[in-house]
Amino acid sequence: MRLNQEKSSYKPVPQKSVKKSYFRHILISLIVAIGAYFFYVNTLQIRNILEIKSDDRSKWSPDPTVVLTEYLDFECEACRANYPIVKQLAEEFSGDLQIVVRYFPLPWHRNSFTAARAVEAAWKQGKFWQMHNLLFETQSAWWEWSYANQEIFLWYAQQI
Repeated sequence: MRLNQEKSSYKPVPQKSVKKSYFRHILISLIVAIGAYFFYVNTLQIRNILEIKSDDRSKWSPDPTVVLTEYLDFECEACRANYPIVKQLAEEFSGDLQIVVRYFPLPWHRNSFTAARAVEAAWKQGKFWQMHNLLFETQSAWWEWSYANQEIFLWYAQQI
């Protein structure tokens, strides 16, 4: 009799449950694989961001102990506030420090892209750091304008 009771309590797993379980495993595996791919791609992108490239604007030591990469917006007040600090670090640690400048113009700063273009034009003429310094030193004269003004940057270019 006992044998019959065990047989009667056995219920086969419905085919739909097996299919749902199989589908869940495939979906989870797919999500994990996609996540791993994006993690790998982002890791490669971070490595590329950290590399100093030949077209980066850099100053001082060619064989540095420390590299300071500054993403800046010439119209940004925080970048302006950091300017004297970075300048002082560059002077104090000129043999051990390399400064790499990369542009990061913020879209709500109306003159930031134009300022970055002006500094880039100065770089092509060998006067990058003069224009860089001039824009930060004169930022209060042009940073709050409600329109993009190329004339001020052309005038600055003539001054250096």
